[in-house]
Amino acid sequence: MASTDTLADKVDRVESLSQIRLLASRYALAVDSRNLDDLVGLFVEDVRVGKEGSGRDDMKRWFGNSFNKFKASIHFVGNHV
Repeated sequence: MASTDTLADKVDRVESLSQIRLLASRYALAVDSRNLDDLVGLFVEDVRVGKEGSGRDDMKRWFGNSFNKFKASIHFVGNHV
C-alpha cells in the first residue's frame, strides 16, 4: 500500500518526534540547573498545579518551594523511547 503522506507531512512528523524526545532532556536540565523559567516554559500556560492552583506562575512557586528541600539533583536521561 502506497503512503499518501507528502514530504512536508513526513518532515513535520520527524520534527515533532524530535521535539518530544528532547522534552525529557530539557526538563532534566532545567530541574538540575534550577532554571525555573525554562522549566515552567515546558508546560502549557494553563497547567493545573495541585487542587487549587493553575498557570505557570503557580507552578514556578511550587517548584521553587520543592527545590528548597534539596541541595542538588542529577537526572540521567538515557535510552528513552
